[in-house]
This record gives sequence, C-alpha cells and structure tokens, in this order.
Amino acid sequence: MEAEAHQHPGKLDVISFDRIQFGRVPVVDIERHPWRPGEVQRVRVANPDVRDLKAVDVTLEADGFLLATAGASFSTLLHQERVFSASGRDLVTIDHGLDLVARVTLPAHVEGKNWRWRIQVRCQPRKGAVRQYWFPLPVDATPVTTAKAS
Repeated sequence: MEAEAHQHPGKLDVISFDRIQFGRVPVVDIERHPWRPGEVQRVRVANPDVRDLKAVDVTLEADGFLLATAGASFSTLLHQERVFSASGRDLVTIDHGLDLVARVTLPAHVEGKNWRWRIQVRCQPRKGAVRQYWFPLPVDATPVTTAKAS
C-alpha cells in the first residue's frame, strides 16, 4: 500500500515513514570487516524499490573529526568517490529493485589516518526531497609494521 506525500512542518514525511515501515530503504553490505587501506572489497548496495526515484548515487566518503574549544566539534569531508550512479532510463530498466555489487578500493594513502568512513546512498525521488542514507564502514587504518629479517 502506497502512501501519498504530505509535508507538515515538524512532522515526518508520510512517504519516508512508508519506506521505513515497509522495509524499502537501502541496505549496504561489505565483504569483510574491518576494511584495510589498499584492500579491494565487493560492496553490495540493494534498494528494494526504485519505482519512485529519478536518480540514485552511491559514494564512498570519509571525514575527519575536529574538536574545537568549548566542546564543539566539526567534521570536514576528506574523501569522496563515486561508486555507482543511475538515473532516468537506467532506473526504468530495473524491475522495481536495485541490487548492485561493485568492487571498491579503500585508498592506500589513508593508512595511519583516523578518518570516519561510510557509504552514502543518495536517492532523488520524482517528487519530494532528496533522501540520503549513510552506512558507517569499519576501517582499520593502523599502519602495518613488517619485521626485518636478521
């Protein structure tokens, strides 16, 4: 059963609630945990219903967390890489649901950097506001030390 969109200040969008209630939000899976810099992994993105979407964009993102005075914190986007993008006819050919597997490399140069990693799925509906979903990724960027032979 589809709900019609009703926008009310301070209230949840009925379509957003409908998508959550009936399990029509994207799902992201990665091959193994934690992800290490330089590793290639298969990333699966499934969106069970794309009939109401004009476009879908999937990106790999990382940000740095900065602490300022008085306990305020800020983050800044440090990495953004497109994984997948579909719009128009690309979405029309998908029979209701999107199920994509892409090979994605976590950049090797991020070793030793304490960044927060995530997959972002950005859904642009034909009507209404853009819906964005973030999926945190477990990353171990600790530098790997190698023992020297004696």
